[in-house]
Amino acid sequence: MEAENYRPLSKQERELIVWLLEHGPSEARNFIPQLDDLSARNNCKCGCPSIEFSVPVESPYIDVPMGMRVHFTGKADGDDVELMLTAGSGVLSELEVYTYGENEGPFGLPEIATLKPVA
Repeated sequence: MEAENYRPLSKQERELIVWLLEHGPSEARNFIPQLDDLSARNNCKCGCPSIEFSVPVESPYIDVPMGMRVHFTGKADGDDVELMLTAGSGVLSELEVYTYGENEGPFGLPEIATLKPVA
């Protein structure tokens, strides 16, 4: 993975990730300090807003032996979507956003007000 493929988080991405970390499992909040160092890149060609992260070595390592997953549903551009924010090996790894059916083109991130936890 080349460094030039990564970019800073957009304001909307950052706000969404902070919200997910604050409303996910208790250990999720521990990852908030990594956001200052986080870079992202779009890792999907289907038009979804999923991103993978690059976390510098000097960023705080979070000791969560089994990893961490935050899982919510919401609405993006009028469609139902699911989101999974994951971390492994002590760092945030990916925000995956996907629809329930065939995607007919690009779509954006869901509005925070539409988010509900997956049981």
